[in-house]
Amino acid sequence: MARIKLVLNERRLAYQGALKLAQQEAEVVESNADKEVLEFQKKLQREAASNVPPSSKTEETASP
Repeated sequence: MARIKLVLNERRLAYQGALKLAQQEAEVVESNADKEVLEFQKKLQREAASNVPPSSKTEETASP
């Protein structure tokens, strides 16, 4: 009976350790994904800013 308890305890501890590692890995992956999304959004904003057409006021003043 003592050996069974020992094995069950070892398996429980191994399972808990595996859960902690999986959670840590998920957090790292999530933070990397957040960084990638942020960089993509910044890139889109820069592209949008560089493709802004001239304001309509300059067109109105140019016409008679």
